[in-house]
Amino acid sequence: MKFKVKPEDFVVKEICNLDYKDRGEYGYFVLWKRNYTTQRAIEKIAQILNVNARNINYSGLKDKISISEQYISVNGYKQGKFKWKKNDLGVWFLGYGNKRINLGDSKFNAFLIVVRELSKKNKIECNYLENYFDEQRLGVGNENVIVGKKLLKRDFKGICDMLNIQVINGDYVGALRRFDKRILRIYLHAYQSFLFNEVLKEYIKLNFKDYKQKEGFLFLDLKEKIDLKIPLFNFDTEFKDKNIEEIYLTILKREGMDKKEFLIREMPELINLGVERDGFVKVEKISYKYDFDDMNKGKLKCVLSFRLPAGSYATILLKKIF
Repeated sequence: MKFKVKPEDFVVKEICNLDYKDRGEYGYFVLWKRNYTTQRAIEKIAQILNVNARNINYSGLKDKISISEQYISVNGYKQGKFKWKKNDLGVWFLGYGNKRINLGDSKFNAFLIVVRELSKKNKIECNYLENYFDEQRLGVGNENVIVGKKLLKRDFKGICDMLNIQVINGDYVGALRRFDKRILRIYLHAYQSFLFNEVLKEYIKLNFKDYKQKEGFLFLDLKEKIDLKIPLFNFDTEFKDKNIEEIYLTILKREGMDKKEFLIREMPELINLGVERDGFVKVEKISYKYDFDDMNKGKLKCVLSFRLPAGSYATILLKKIF
């Protein structure tokens, strides 16, 4: 089984309810990209719009190897209608508003995905999905997780070495504070996401016997949603579920982490308040069709469409059902 063989095999469109106006503090755009990371696309679009990239905000990161459409807001944009597209990148103006687009603002993502190199047809049924974070957040080989843990452990020199950040007179904190704080937050979120995954897996182990293990994840055959909220651990986390608290404490001890380490006083601009995330989410509007794989003679492909809540990973669904 292979997916993301080419960008056209992984199409994602963000669904976000924006209230457009004739004027406002922010300009709203659709960002279209092919084989671009969201960060790199934002940097390029900032040049095209002649604005600082820090003035551009978005609801979520989209896969690099994909064709994706997502919404962005540009603080201070006043130039009116604008449309630009060249090769693998495009942007077009929608309207104005007074609310910045923030991480998590979109409601759903709609996917159209081609899965290749299949040997047989299987009936696909999946009503609910374990809401794990995947490699896009954690990094290849958990690289983002490693940087995030170093940040919490105050290994600032180690981070500067890993990211090749220029350091002046041994001032590692100063070097990091000059670095893009949004990227540093990604590393922090990666470690929080890693902990979330470990808690969800342990919860499944403790409460179910009939789980299946695939690619390091544990999956269930769920007919009804399990209403489970798991906090993304932070210095201010207060647990509503004692079982989840016990699981977290066990994992934090194993990781050698202490709650107070999540309050980074050396860089207070990185501090975010804790939030909760669903342990399981509903898979909506799923449909599929098998055909011969035009890129692999003798093999099958499956064209799959579905919708997931924003922040949930289509690649986790693919790992579960194939």
